[in-house]
Amino acid sequence: MMQQYVDSCGGKADTQARVKNLFYNLDREAIGLDVIKHGYSELIRVSAPVRKERQIFSDIEVGRLWDAADEPWVDTVLILLYSGWRISELLALKVEDINLDMGIMRGGAKTKAGKDRVVPIHRLIMPLIKNRLRNCKFRLIENGGAPVGYDTYLYFFRGAMGKLEINHTIHETRHTFRTWLDRASAPLSCVNRIMGHVCGDVGLQTYTHKVIEELRAAVDLIATEQKVKIKAVGSK
Repeated sequence: MMQQYVDSCGGKADTQARVKNLFYNLDREAIGLDVIKHGYSELIRVSAPVRKERQIFSDIEVGRLWDAADEPWVDTVLILLYSGWRISELLALKVEDINLDMGIMRGGAKTKAGKDRVVPIHRLIMPLIKNRLRNCKFRLIENGGAPVGYDTYLYFFRGAMGKLEINHTIHETRHTFRTWLDRASAPLSCVNRIMGHVCGDVGLQTYTHKVIEELRAAVDLIATEQKVKIKAVGSK
């Protein structure tokens, strides 16, 4: 009966997995109360998850973003593209997490390797960061002086992308950043550290001045001569 319910619920793989987990917890409770002797929920089959193919931003799309850098929220898309932050991490960045003198941002979450990591500020987005800092109170990304949650940002992101006729998910900014680093042959240890992935290089486990310079050098490998018409934003 449990299997029939999972099969007929019409949900995707992750939804079916949650239903199975519910049955599993009910089984554990029932066994603890001596209502049943065997938990059959472990035998439930769920659909295999469908892996979505990620698409990176093209040079033409990046060019559109730079041409519209003054439009509301477009600057945040460019910051995501050239930093590789997860959107939750970017929205959590506070003013004190940005060090303009050193040219770095410090933050991160989700995994042990991702927490409290250093991400160099690419020179192309430095004016965008400075402009944000001049107009915010507590966090780098604010709306009317208030923090921005994921759902609110998603609404703004879709609106900005729709006006430019660009079709991408927020996470594909991170995927694009990683692809740019790979194409530039950036050292894998530096790439993993910047992205917040597990890094096997013991020498990069602490943030010495030398390590920060290595991370900055990796980010600087991203082609600044991309086949895009980059709008002059240095005066912001």
